[in-house]
This record gives sequence, structure tokens and C-alpha cells, in this order.
Amino acid sequence: MRTQAPPTLETVEGLLDEVDEWHARLQRIRQKMRRHKRGSEAYLELLADASVELDVLKNKAQYAGEILEAFEESLPDD
Repeated sequence: MRTQAPPTLETVEGLLDEVDEWHARLQRIRQKMRRHKRGSEAYLELLADASVELDVLKNKAQYAGEILEAFEESLPDD
């Protein structure tokens, strides 16, 4: 049985960059939401967009956490 190589630090950093990017996307939606009246059609449409972005962000953050954990486990013990 072949074992999988541990992730590299470059992989971990790349995934963290993706999490940062998705967080920025969510922040841009939140800024747009602040320009609209709460409950308006435009606000609710942006709220739906935020929901999608949050779901992707959640999944990316979870995966990044798993990869970071695998990287840390591959480090030699002190």
C-alpha cells in the first residue's frame, strides 16, 4: 500500500491564501449590503450571495485546517 506524501509548506500557504481570498470576497459583499436598506430586494439578493460565499469559505477553511494539521504531524518531534 502506497502512503501519501505529507503536504508541503507551500501547499499550506497556498490554501491559506485561498481562505484569505474568499474572506475578502465575503467582505466585499458585506460592504455592498451596507449600502442597501435591510430587507430590500437588493439586500436579500446579496444575503443569498453571502450564504454561498460563506459555504465555500467554510469548506476551504476546513480543508486548509486538515492540511495544516497533516503538515504539522509530518514535522519531526523536537
